[in-house]
Amino acid sequence: MQLRTQLLLLTAASGLLSSSAAAQAIQDAQRLNTNGFNPNGNNRIDGAVIAQHGNSFYAAWAEQFGTTEFTQDIYFSRSTDDGANWNVPVRVDLGDLPNANDSDLPKIAVSDSGAIVVVWEESRDAFAQQSTNDDLFYNRSTDGGVTWMASSLPLNTATAGANILSDIDRAWLSVSGNTFHVTWEEDTLTALGGSEEVWYTRSTDAGATWSTPIIVSNNAGSNDVDEPKVEADGNLAVICYIDAADDVIAHRSTDGGATWSTGVPIESDPNGNADEAIIEVRGNTVVIAWTEQDPGTPGGEGAHVAISQDGGVTWLNEETLSLRQVNTVGGDADFPKIAIQSANNIFVTYSEDSVFVSGGGATGSSSNECMIAYTNNGGQTWTKDVPLWAGVVSNRPVVAATDDVVVVWLEQNANGSNIGAFTYSLDNGATWAPPQTVPSTGPDVDEGCNPDEGRYIAINPVTNTVMVTHMDRPLGQNEVYVSGILFNIGLGTNYCQALANSTGQAAQMTADGTRFIADNNVRLVASSLPLNAFGFFLTSRSQGLVMNPGGSQGNLCLTGSIGRYVGAGQIKNSGAQGEISLQLSLSSMPTPTGLVSAMSGDTWNFTAWYRDSVNGLATSNFADGLEISFQ
Repeated sequence: MQLRTQLLLLTAASGLLSSSAAAQAIQDAQRLNTNGFNPNGNNRIDGAVIAQHGNSFYAAWAEQFGTTEFTQDIYFSRSTDDGANWNVPVRVDLGDLPNANDSDLPKIAVSDSGAIVVVWEESRDAFAQQSTNDDLFYNRSTDGGVTWMASSLPLNTATAGANILSDIDRAWLSVSGNTFHVTWEEDTLTALGGSEEVWYTRSTDAGATWSTPIIVSNNAGSNDVDEPKVEADGNLAVICYIDAADDVIAHRSTDGGATWSTGVPIESDPNGNADEAIIEVRGNTVVIAWTEQDPGTPGGEGAHVAISQDGGVTWLNEETLSLRQVNTVGGDADFPKIAIQSANNIFVTYSEDSVFVSGGGATGSSSNECMIAYTNNGGQTWTKDVPLWAGVVSNRPVVAATDDVVVVWLEQNANGSNIGAFTYSLDNGATWAPPQTVPSTGPDVDEGCNPDEGRYIAINPVTNTVMVTHMDRPLGQNEVYVSGILFNIGLGTNYCQALANSTGQAAQMTADGTRFIADNNVRLVASSLPLNAFGFFLTSRSQGLVMNPGGSQGNLCLTGSIGRYVGAGQIKNSGAQGEISLQLSLSSMPTPTGLVSAMSGDTWNFTAWYRDSVNGLATSNFADGLEISFQ
């Protein structure tokens, strides 16, 4: 069993972070392909990707199994304990003999119902092998990856197999609810090597059946597209790609992919040649980032972003994020990545080399630094060029976010000697923890896949655990690994000053669990109480400061309609630890007029009342206040 490194407590007093205290631990690198063997290092560009559902993480990758990069299969492993342990890998590109053909560039996603879909590119039948064209295959599991369809099937049903006149490329997979969305590019109308179109298919029943593929891109047959990607949230789905004019184009669907709008350019400045486009969607917030050279500036390609807050109907003016780089002769930025924490809080990572290049260094991985740009007002203004590891060569940052934390994985050093590391922010990007390297990574960490060919970072929105798939060579070959970082972030925000009790300390409120109403998982804790004292919790929608209410020695941090947790089993004794706790039912919040349900968007405040004795006289006191905003 892999051990997680010792928890470290980081507080505002330490100077590392200005936000509330959080315990975090690095999950050391674990090898995933324990029964595999990749003698050819080129497998690093053929993909290792990851997805999350509930308390499980799922990984898929291209595996040579001792053969060559031209006869790979797709393998899968899962962790059902938040990334701590991983099962023995199983093959998922079933239906032909192992290592008979070449399967690569997997993508993986999980529906709300728990169905897992993996898609990949493969030359399977004799027609495809003879023409060297790839088809797009998928497999599906409905039991958490224990079993899979006996034979994987093609998604490009109109052009697969005996149709040797086209070749699929650049597939992308996403999911919202139980609807899977897939895009790819294919030269169907002009034959191999001609202009490629954007194709799309979806499954509305968690991968059981799939729609007939359609062409989405404008001017199909004469408009050579590149790098299509699709993301969705509910009925809103958005496809982006680079067209023949090297502009970023977006199509939107408001019926879950049943119909699509005509594509529109999202760039406010059509000059320059866009590349490496990536997209994220959350609610009605759509964010697309890409690289492009700013005309009239001395730098090379810079990181750009455009945001829509109305589901892709209108777009804010594009922003150049890498300002330092675009003003440096020979400077270059690479592979922006996006995380949407909320409609207001949006983060884009990228690497750029302006500091080292301006000092006479060569452009490239040996000169890159990892940067982040962020907005806290939905894209109206941006904080740009924030170094995540100032003065340290680092590459290929990828970012993930929950409501509590923003986490970045990055690779220290130049290509050929990379070491994996994590950094994070608990205050919406205002401050960042010093990067922590993963102990067992190296001597040469490689990204899980080409940065625009799949997702190799995933985050658990409840526990805030982050897992990353990557390659490494500690045994001499480029094998598949997973590393992670874990957080124990206190729930809620303390307010109001409690007064010291007979122990000389002030009682303090804390909570654990999640802020999500659907999880119904909140536990209140009041600590630093007198030993063996009775007490109970109180709650209100309103904060206050009432000194010595009813003759108490303390401050009551609530006002308004105050409810008391005094039902059966809710009055507690602090015992030998001087602490009481209560697991809440969010559908039974006490008020003076009865029990009510907490709702998404509500803010509730909590404190604890307890008995005490001062100079032999019986009295009472209160803990401080704790505010929890639910979602």
